[in-house]
Amino acid sequence: MVPRAAVRREGEEDVVYVVRQDRVERRPVRLGAADGNRVDVLAGLAAGEQVVVEGPPTLADGDRVTTR
Repeated sequence: MVPRAAVRREGEEDVVYVVRQDRVERRPVRLGAADGNRVDVLAGLAAGEQVVVEGPPTLADGDRVTTR
């Protein structure tokens, strides 16, 4: 499960941005059931991968990020 805030709707896809070192990778995902502020990711994300929860609306694949 990931925070619902990590999932963005872009066109016809639900996507998350995965942190890989100091950059982000745009990743389409398939969602399952939601539980409060969290949602199941059925495909597109591996267990333990770190996703962006708070990012600017202009966040794009390959952008540099810092983690907190």
